[in-house]
Amino acid sequence: MDTNDSRLNSINSVCDTLRELLPAYSIGATDEAETRLVESLLAECPEVAIELQDFMRLAGAIAYTTPLIAPPAALHDKLMTAVAQRQVSAPLLISPTPTPVLKTSVRWLTPTLARFTLAAAALLLIVNVVLIARLFNLSDERQQQETKINELSDQLTRQNQFFAALATGKASRINLESSTGEALASVIWTPASDSALLVSNNLPALASNRAYQLWFIRDNQPVSGGVFRVDEEGQGTFIFEIPAPLNEYDALGISDEPMTGSEAPSTNPVALGGA
Repeated sequence: MDTNDSRLNSINSVCDTLRELLPAYSIGATDEAETRLVESLLAECPEVAIELQDFMRLAGAIAYTTPLIAPPAALHDKLMTAVAQRQVSAPLLISPTPTPVLKTSVRWLTPTLARFTLAAAALLLIVNVVLIARLFNLSDERQQQETKINELSDQLTRQNQFFAALATGKASRINLESSTGEALASVIWTPASDSALLVSNNLPALASNRAYQLWFIRDNQPVSGGVFRVDEEGQGTFIFEIPAPLNEYDALGISDEPMTGSEAPSTNPVALGGA
């Protein structure tokens, strides 16, 4: 192997190590050494640095969709004890000489969609921890909160099923645009799952008593896909059930509705996309 090949392999290994740390770095979950490593390698791997922007944007959107709730004191103590024991027994995450990492690829997606899908999948997995913490918190008031616990359990199940379906790589993307052609949201779905993920890119923020409602449209007949909200910057995520594969519909639409939703769209569509 000549010098150029050796240097290329070394750069690829460094960039693979950087790519492995991006999901945790994007939500501030790296330790001091890992953070310094990531920031030192970004300049050497510009193509990976671009991927970081997807992670940062989705981390903010998903964090808004699933608000953090302070866990009970007993749960906090148990978690801290478990973390301390793990730190004593676990090997170092970063060795002085990075070990080559096998590269994987999603062959039947475009590079942009593959990066977008993998970022969404990684961050959705992180949200599982938040949902489980919320379940622990609610279990202390089981009699009063039984309905809410069931709703969160269903949400966690749908999320895990969707994550497993994304792992197959057979995902499609539908862009939802304004009447002027501005991209406002995207829907990621796969035939292997009965759920899909909507990611809001730039939907306008709404009044506190209003929400967005998703519609499946076939033969000019809209069917509700549920309501969701976005943050002040127009970003948010929404996992919803699909009654049929999305390519069987003529279009998907988003309208501005009351918080409880509407039986039919009461305003002109904010965004539309061909399914």
